[in-house]
Amino acid sequence: MMPLQKSKSFDKNSRIADSEYLYRAVRSKELLWKKRYSRPSSAIYTDPRGRGVSVERNGDREENKVIEFCRNQFEGYLVKINAGTCRDVGAYPIPKPTIRSDYHSVIQDSKYQIPISDDKREELAKLTQVVTKL
Repeated sequence: MMPLQKSKSFDKNSRIADSEYLYRAVRSKELLWKKRYSRPSSAIYTDPRGRGVSVERNGDREENKVIEFCRNQFEGYLVKINAGTCRDVGAYPIPKPTIRSDYHSVIQDSKYQIPISDDKREELAKLTQVVTKL
């Protein structure tokens, strides 16, 4: 059974604060890595299903709790980007809680357009930090 990430005090539908971080699991560093620049590729922000790029917001959790949750769910690498930085490049982070996690969110191109444009994906990738291997 998958562990659930629930919080009694956290408002799962609250606006994502600019100070929050958004964490994304990247399955293969080799396929999604720009070796020349030693950073993630813009492909990590591709949304093949058209639902928004899935991320975990930190909300009221310390980073070590986010890492622990992601290690139980995913393999690969964990990367993060600041929510305010997403907004600065014109991307749109929104909360989308799931049964599995109150902290699940998505990044979209804008309020009404889901797939992130190539230019924004490239800019997001440049600003993304690798957190840890999962």
